[in-house]
Amino acid sequence: MGRDRKQQPLTRRRFLRDGTRLGSGLVLSPFVLNLAACGDDGDGSAPGADAGRAGTDASTAGAGIRGDDVLFGLYPSSEIADPAAAFRAGLASMDFSWLGRGDSVLLKVALNSENPHPATTSPNAVLGMVAELFERGAGRVVVADQSGVESVRLTATDTAGSTRDNARGAGLLDAIEASGAEAHFFEESGDFGGGYFEATLPEGHHWPRGMYLPNIVREVDHIVYLPRIGAHVLAGLTLAHKSAIGWLRDDSRHDVHNDAEQFYAKYVEISHAREIAERYRMTATLAEKVLLHGGPDRGTAYEADPRIVIASQSMASHDALAASILVHLNATVTTSGIGQTYNAVTASRANRFFADSRPAGLPWLSASPKTDYVAHRFDQSVMEDAALARAWELGSRPERISVRIASAAPAAELETTLGSHGAGLYALAPL
Repeated sequence: MGRDRKQQPLTRRRFLRDGTRLGSGLVLSPFVLNLAACGDDGDGSAPGADAGRAGTDASTAGAGIRGDDVLFGLYPSSEIADPAAAFRAGLASMDFSWLGRGDSVLLKVALNSENPHPATTSPNAVLGMVAELFERGAGRVVVADQSGVESVRLTATDTAGSTRDNARGAGLLDAIEASGAEAHFFEESGDFGGGYFEATLPEGHHWPRGMYLPNIVREVDHIVYLPRIGAHVLAGLTLAHKSAIGWLRDDSRHDVHNDAEQFYAKYVEISHAREIAERYRMTATLAEKVLLHGGPDRGTAYEADPRIVIASQSMASHDALAASILVHLNATVTTSGIGQTYNAVTASRANRFFADSRPAGLPWLSASPKTDYVAHRFDQSVMEDAALARAWELGSRPERISVRIASAAPAAELETTLGSHGAGLYALAPL
């Protein structure tokens, strides 16, 4: 059932919207990454190279980047014109030993709205990853998500909006079809009860009413996340962990926002549900643009050249590095003035407004009580990021994250931010 926008009540999309679509917020200020070859400490090595080599010994050489290590690829368009090819240049460094011939892989994209990249996953990320997977022997690749509740709903009694339509508007559907992958949008099952299952949650979880995931999760061999890098007015930032809300059934989504005391922990725990965790293999982002100063759907669309590729088997390592880059850009790029920005003082109040709304024109109901969260100050340090804190509790926080730099080197200003915001966690090393 479609929506009548003229009669639509006040929702998050209308509440957070400030005028025009994302595209008019494009910023073409000088890029903050150095286009030169890798930086030199006087011996031909990149800064921090010796420290960064820890953990990458002969026993893992040639196996590809794995574990907590993270690829930080910077690919100038002057050297690789095709963004999908730039993405694949980075993926060539990753460990794909988990993929067997004929296996099925689900690519979890970020498709909150109809707005194009960077409000959604880059279509070129889909093209690049699907090509890489098929070339490495995958038998079936599924690209999946369900858009945010402000535009798409599947409730026990009704349906509104279409993730497929949003994918078409964002340019993702064309990419999925051109790649040879399958498009799978959770609400299209039309089955609120039978289309989902109750997830097996990690010990110490914060979901007293359970969590419900789409059946497709249990039908594939592997899961790869393809998020984007973006600001978010309620969470502060939206990376891989935050994008996991797209997995949830409508009532579970409401639980995140309505019983919000453990807001950050809850959305991290989605990816630690056993059915996802046992299939999860990698998180990889292609940022042709970065969404700043707003989010999740509108803000300053910052043109990235070199294109940024971040990839890791560790979702936490991926999100830590991506958060540091986002913080640096938020602080150094002039805002377009589009969209409401994150404010740690008012974020929880804005979330309460959202939880009380009628997204997409339908009542948003669950059995949860109403609680508020304390917004984190992720901009101060990765150690202040509440989502990362929960991810490290569920796994472990590494003493160091080896950041393997490919192609161009980060400029000195960005490297300084990586050191300070990263709280000494990153060890930069050439690939």
